Amino acid sequence: NEAASQGVTSFTESVAVGHREGLIAGGTADFVRTHAERLDALVESAVAEGADDRFGYFGLRTLYSRYLLRHPITRKVVETPQHFMLRVASGLAEDRTERAVDQVAALYGLMSRLDYLPSSPTLFNSGTLHPQMSACYLLDSPQDELDSIYDRYHQVARLSKHAGGIGLSYSRIRSRGSY
Repeated sequence: NEAASQGVTSFTESVAVGHREGLIAGGTADFVRTHAERLDALVESAVAEGADDRFGYFGLRTLYSRYLLRHPITRKVVETPQHFMLRVASGLAEDRTERAVDQVAALYGLMSRLDYLPSSPTLFNSGTLHPQMSACYLLDSPQDELDSIYDRYHQVARLSKHAGGIGLSYSRIRSRGSY
């Protein structure tokens, strides 16, 4: 387990490492620090109930290769699958109250049982420094001029960087063979 090899044995340690390495947002780190005991207990309980055993091989490989946060230099993962799911749920907390912890616990419960998973942008980005969680963007057609077309390509690249899908109209662009 790469996370354990980096001294990460609990959810709060995972978030602390991620925050220290510039991966986890300050608000998420503060929320986790404030409610550390209860959040760590959620993961321990889920693991004891076999939450990690619900994943097949392909599911674990997909989590490992695409979703789990990695140390920016060593590229080793800094969270386990359960830490990942609780980080996503914690990143969606609106405040630091006990009510928010209850909501995080409820969402994490759904996720750890694999009853519900948010869209990929939320899974990639919740709780991180890039909290963009929209799954789809619709962009208007660029003007029929080179600078406008390349400006729109730039916008598409920026939106795509954090996993958003893009719908783009080209209705203002001349068709092939037009003057």
